[in-house]
Amino acid sequence: MHGTIVETFTDAPDTAARHVLYEMLGADNSRKSGHAERSDFAVLIKGRPGGDIIGGLWAVDDCGWAFIDLLYVPEHLQGQGYGSRLMAAAEAIARRRNLIGIWTNTYDFQARGFYEKQGFVEFGSLEGGPDAAGQSFLKKRF
Repeated sequence: MHGTIVETFTDAPDTAARHVLYEMLGADNSRKSGHAERSDFAVLIKGRPGGDIIGGLWAVDDCGWAFIDLLYVPEHLQGQGYGSRLMAAAEAIARRRNLIGIWTNTYDFQARGFYEKQGFVEFGSLEGGPDAAGQSFLKKRF
C-alpha cells in the first residue's frame, strides 16, 4: 500500500465523500449478504398538492429490514394522525417489498411512546449522560 494515506477531516467534511463511502459499503454488503443494494423510500407531507414538503418519513430497505432513518411531523400537525399515516404507508411499502419488519432509533426527548403505540418494541438502548441523550432502538416484526 505504498503511497496510501489516511486523512482526518474534523470540521465540515465534504458530503460527496459520505456518498462515496455509502455506495462502497452498500455494494460490499450486497455482495456479502446476497441481498440487493439498499433502496430508499419516502412518504411525504405537503402543505398542499404539489406544494413544499413540510414533513414526512425517509426509510431504507437493507438486508431484509426497513430502517426508518427520518420521521418528522411539524408541531402544528402533531396529534392529528399524520405520524400514524406515515408509519402505515411505510409498513405497506415494506410488506410489498417482502421485508420482515421495520426498525428505528429515537432519542429520549423524541417519540418512543409513539413508536410503541405503532406496535414497536425496544431491542436495545444507549444510556444518556451529561452531554449525551439516551436512545432507544425499536423494531416491529411482521
